[in-house]
Amino acid sequence: MQSNNSHTNISLLINLLDKVIIGLTLAALAMVPLIFSYFDYSAIFNEPKVLTLHLLSGLILICWSWQLTLKQISKTHIAKPELDWDLIKWASNNPARWALIGATVWFLSIIASTILSPLPIISFYGGDEGRTGWNLYNNLSLMVIFASVALRFRTTRSLEMLAYTLVITGTIAAVYGILQHFGWDPIGGNEGRRRTISSFGNTLSFGAYMVMSIPAT
Repeated sequence: MQSNNSHTNISLLINLLDKVIIGLTLAALAMVPLIFSYFDYSAIFNEPKVLTLHLLSGLILICWSWQLTLKQISKTHIAKPELDWDLIKWASNNPARWALIGATVWFLSIIASTILSPLPIISFYGGDEGRTGWNLYNNLSLMVIFASVALRFRTTRSLEMLAYTLVITGTIAAVYGILQHFGWDPIGGNEGRRRTISSFGNTLSFGAYMVMSIPAT
């Protein structure tokens, strides 16, 4: 009886951690695009954005590790079937699985590039604090968010929340960019620029986010 209660408690905790991971992922997707340095509060425009990404990605990894540990504890001692897995058969005609394969290849290439770099420490942490976003540390954090979306958002409800998050943040960023374009930016002081950056450090990042968020509307 006590064993059954313990197993039930572990299952409840695993389900709770799953909800926490989804919540942290949505928080990252909502906060990271909109956070930026304003009124010279920080010397680097995107520094609060990067710090938030690292923090939330770290929390997701902690919860994920905890969940995996609990799953190992709750497993019964049964014989495991022999591994018989074929990558091509697994991917088949499923575009989502091919996207995961492509993301994995891209991720491994970034790791290899950092390892083979003549200055791996700079390649990992980034050498120019004014141009953050191109180092392995940031890409690792982004891959955590990507993996969470790919592996956790499997229900209609979770996908709806994901779409709503992209729509809301994309709309706010777009409206802010329009206001900047017409010379009104009391928050960031970026009015009058030749290219609109909204809440992002540069126009390319802003445009890339719009390319992702507009189809969600």
